[in-house]
Amino acid sequence: MRTKTLVPDMPADAVRMAWGPPESVRRTLEGTAKNEEWRYTGERRKVFLTDGKLVRAEEAGKAILP
Repeated sequence: MRTKTLVPDMPADAVRMAWGPPESVRRTLEGTAKNEEWRYTGERRKVFLTDGKLVRAEEAGKAILP
Protein backbone atom coordinates (compact mmCIF):
# COMPACT_ATOMS: atom_id res chain seq x y z
CA MET A 1 0.00 0.00 0.00
CA ARG A 2 1.60 3.23 -1.15
CA THR A 3 -1.03 5.77 -0.14
CA LYS A 4 -2.94 6.18 3.08
CA THR A 5 -6.26 6.35 1.25
CA LEU A 6 -9.25 4.32 2.36
CA VAL A 7 -11.70 2.79 -0.10
CA PRO A 8 -15.10 1.22 0.56
CA ASP A 9 -15.10 -2.52 1.30
CA MET A 10 -11.35 -2.69 1.90
CA PRO A 11 -10.43 -5.39 4.43
CA ALA A 12 -9.51 -4.54 8.02
CA ASP A 13 -5.84 -5.43 7.43
CA ALA A 14 -5.63 -2.87 4.62
CA VAL A 15 -7.25 -0.21 6.83
CA ARG A 16 -4.64 -0.94 9.51
CA MET A 17 -1.86 -0.63 6.90
CA ALA A 18 -3.27 2.70 5.69
CA TRP A 19 -4.03 4.40 9.02
CA GLY A 20 -2.10 2.29 11.51
CA PRO A 21 -3.42 0.54 14.59
CA PRO A 22 -6.42 2.19 16.29
CA GLU A 23 -6.27 3.67 19.77
CA SER A 24 -9.39 1.70 20.71
CA VAL A 25 -11.86 -0.76 19.16
CA ARG A 26 -15.53 -1.18 20.03
CA ARG A 27 -17.17 -4.40 18.86
CA THR A 28 -20.91 -5.07 18.56
CA LEU A 29 -23.18 -7.68 17.02
CA GLU A 30 -26.29 -6.91 14.96
CA GLY A 31 -27.92 -10.22 14.16
CA THR A 32 -25.11 -12.13 12.47
CA ALA A 33 -23.16 -9.00 11.43
CA LYS A 34 -19.97 -8.26 13.38
CA ASN A 35 -19.42 -4.51 13.65
CA GLU A 36 -16.29 -2.69 14.77
CA GLU A 37 -15.65 1.00 15.41
CA TRP A 38 -11.98 1.92 15.40
CA ARG A 39 -10.99 5.21 17.04
CA TYR A 40 -7.83 7.15 16.35
CA THR A 41 -7.73 9.67 19.21
CA GLY A 42 -4.94 12.01 18.18
CA GLU A 43 -6.38 12.72 14.75
CA ARG A 44 -10.08 12.39 15.65
CA ARG A 45 -10.54 9.69 13.07
CA LYS A 46 -12.97 6.77 13.14
CA VAL A 47 -13.54 3.82 10.86
CA PHE A 48 -16.52 1.49 10.88
CA LEU A 49 -16.25 -2.08 9.67
CA THR A 50 -18.88 -4.76 9.15
CA ASP A 51 -17.74 -8.36 8.90
CA GLY A 52 -14.15 -7.18 8.46
CA LYS A 53 -14.87 -4.75 5.59
CA LEU A 54 -14.75 -0.95 5.69
CA VAL A 55 -18.21 0.61 5.44
CA ARG A 56 -17.63 4.18 6.70
CA ALA A 57 -14.86 6.51 7.80
CA GLU A 58 -14.93 9.87 9.57
CA GLU A 59 -12.36 12.57 10.17
CA ALA A 60 -13.04 15.36 12.70
CA GLY A 61 -16.70 14.27 12.80
CA LYS A 62 -17.22 14.49 9.03
CA ALA A 63 -17.78 11.50 6.77
CA ILE A 64 -14.93 10.90 4.32
CA LEU A 65 -16.49 7.66 3.06
CA PRO A 66 -20.23 7.04 2.84
